[in-house]
Amino acid sequence: MENKVQHFFDSMCNSCQYKFKKVISVAKRNALKDLDDLQVFLCTVDKTRNIDEDNGIVPLAFIFCKNDSYAFFWKDNLYNGDGSSKLKIINDTIILAQATIERIKENTTNDKAVTVVKKEETRAIASKMIHQNNSSLKEHFSRQMLIMNRQQLLHMSKIRKMILILGLSFILVLGIVGGTLGWYFAGNNTANQQFPNYTWRINLNENLINKELEAIDDNRVETILAATKEKNQDLVIEDLLVKNITRNEATIYVKSSSNIYEYNSFAKVSFFC
Repeated sequence: MENKVQHFFDSMCNSCQYKFKKVISVAKRNALKDLDDLQVFLCTVDKTRNIDEDNGIVPLAFIFCKNDSYAFFWKDNLYNGDGSSKLKIINDTIILAQATIERIKENTTNDKAVTVVKKEETRAIASKMIHQNNSSLKEHFSRQMLIMNRQQLLHMSKIRKMILILGLSFILVLGIVGGTLGWYFAGNNTANQQFPNYTWRINLNENLINKELEAIDDNRVETILAATKEKNQDLVIEDLLVKNITRNEATIYVKSSSNIYEYNSFAKVSFFC
């Protein structure tokens, strides 16, 4: 914006530069407006244009120059609430009806300092307007940088939290896997461990001498143990279990809880049913 204003000012004749400064001076005295909201455009006056085509827009001031003409507007008068312009602006140029220009004088009857103004102040006013616009841009840029830095810090904080959660989850999974594997191998070691044969225990074969059971009703575990007990009266079948059962034979093992027989001892019995 400041570059455009400076360009317009430099292209004016001396008389119009005085008028420009006067417009700025009057605009600054308006306590209800911010000078940053004042905009200037090249203006073409069309005597055949209908005033209704200007949508009720009336410039704050108009400068007629032998080189170009210029119109000054407050932003809230020139733009709609959504930021769109109420008039067509092409290459920083606006077309207005002659009747609209005449309305400037009507609107400034009580303040003749505004309209097609003349004289006063120096080029410093235009420079001050440029400086104010520059300051406004710098403040806006600083605010944007603060917002961006805050957003970046929040983003980094989220990334750190995510990394921490993933790390803790990984450690938890490793702990579960390690515990499961430890339990599995500990169970296998227990299963494969050989129980000690104490000297007071006897070998199963010392009590299970008669291994020919002859005919039995069926090959269920209870039937086999009962028939074995019948053939070997000293046998304590409560400490025994039967495995590898077929139609003609089975293997009798010692239970791990037995206090009578050696754990590693076993005997095969035969029968028919």
